[in-house]
Amino acid sequence: MRFPFADISLWRKRSKAGIGSTLAGVIALLFQAYRGFPLHDTLDYTYLIVSFLPILIGVLQYINNVAMPRRDYIIMDEGEISIYRAFFLPRKKIPLENIERYIPVSTLIILRLKDGREHQFNTDWLSKESIREIRVFLSEVTEKKRHYG
Repeated sequence: MRFPFADISLWRKRSKAGIGSTLAGVIALLFQAYRGFPLHDTLDYTYLIVSFLPILIGVLQYINNVAMPRRDYIIMDEGEISIYRAFFLPRKKIPLENIERYIPVSTLIILRLKDGREHQFNTDWLSKESIREIRVFLSEVTEKKRHYG
């Protein structure tokens, strides 16, 4: 089962922040070019390269956040749960047999594992139907463990 990120205003706000970072980088770049050229007849390339960083970060932030509703946040397969962490990090994979129990807390679902570790995911990023299905699935997984060991 695949559960995508909900299409919420959070991703639109974050994508607008990416546009803001890009604009700030463009303004800094134009300022550096304007200030550097008349004084020295050459550009200081160090400042120009540094000015490109906010542009690059802003564009990546915009692309990432616009695409969030098309990404799967939680994937539940036969033997594992896979949780999206970030576009540059691999998904967190948790084998179902390692899950001792799950704990719904406010806007989180915490998975407690047999070895004492915990992993969590944010339910605010999921639709209400997805949350219901995930809870039913996790209840079934943990109930089987209680009855069958």
